[in-house]
Amino acid sequence: MNNNGLGNLDDLFASALDDGLTDDTLDLVVANLNGPTMVTAVGVPLDQLATNEVTLAMNIIDMSGSMSPHAADLIHAYNDSYLTAMAQSTAVDDILISTILFNDSVSLLHGYVGLPDARRLDNTTYSPYGSTALYDAVAGGLANMVLYAQQLRQSGIMVRCIVIVYSDGDDNASKQRAQDVARTSRELLKQEMYTLAYVGFFDGLNQQAMGFKTKNKTAPAQAKAQKLADEIGFTEALTAGLNQSELRRIFHMVSMSTVRVSQQSAAPAGIFKATAQRKRTQSGYLLCVLFLYDFGLKRRFNQQQLLPAGWRRLPAAATRHTEFDDSKARRPAAAIWPCPGEPAPARPARGTR
Repeated sequence: MNNNGLGNLDDLFASALDDGLTDDTLDLVVANLNGPTMVTAVGVPLDQLATNEVTLAMNIIDMSGSMSPHAADLIHAYNDSYLTAMAQSTAVDDILISTILFNDSVSLLHGYVGLPDARRLDNTTYSPYGSTALYDAVAGGLANMVLYAQQLRQSGIMVRCIVIVYSDGDDNASKQRAQDVARTSRELLKQEMYTLAYVGFFDGLNQQAMGFKTKNKTAPAQAKAQKLADEIGFTEALTAGLNQSELRRIFHMVSMSTVRVSQQSAAPAGIFKATAQRKRTQSGYLLCVLFLYDFGLKRRFNQQQLLPAGWRRLPAAATRHTEFDDSKARRPAAAIWPCPGEPAPARPARGTR
């Protein structure tokens, strides 16, 4: 059995039990010890960590055949809107990320590493084909995270954990059961250091989640995403269209949420909804500012229309009003005034406008 730098596994299991994990959770961990998510080093060795607070961010990304038409967009969104966005944040030194890819099999792209060392996706590493072993991928990812997080905690490092699963449909190839994964997820959430979210991809044309097996063909993508999130015990369900802008949006939202998790003392509930609301508020504020700015420019333009040579507009305090007709209508006759040294233009005839 290869422990992949995790030290004495018996000690890890004993400390995990002391920290509140149950035998059911550790059974799932044991079942995946020899799985594909443990074939390489699980994470950065302890002696290479330069911080006493770490956020572990795991991405579990669907690479089944139905994702093939969208591979290029997903690759760019993951690299630019997720990796690059987080690398430019102030929390870059406190985040370690790991990525798992799955179709009918599960593969570990890399264990927990710092953002500068994270492997970017390309056509070689992300090449969709096959079916969807969703439960196997989540089970392997949770086992991987539990062991590494426990090693960090045992060494006195404060740990926060965030797991994001991205998929476009139901499981159809796993050997492990959804109820076992869900039970483990619920146990981990009780520790208040885990954030678990599911992102359901849908067809942008009709907003139907691709690959979902439901009797109600008109069910919205959000309902389908929530259904599958519930099946694996995840508390947050999000959706994103399978197009360039939507994929960039969701990966950027995840990057911002991960940074926010890294700045909290405990895993906050509803972090993704809060991030989305915050982004909408900021966008609304920006639109309001732009509107007011545009309104101000237009108003100023209307007040500063081009005037004849030798004329300029007076401040409001210097404006005089003069009656021009029998209806006593008032118009700003002195809103403009000849500049010193220049003759005043002819005054409008009485009664004219």
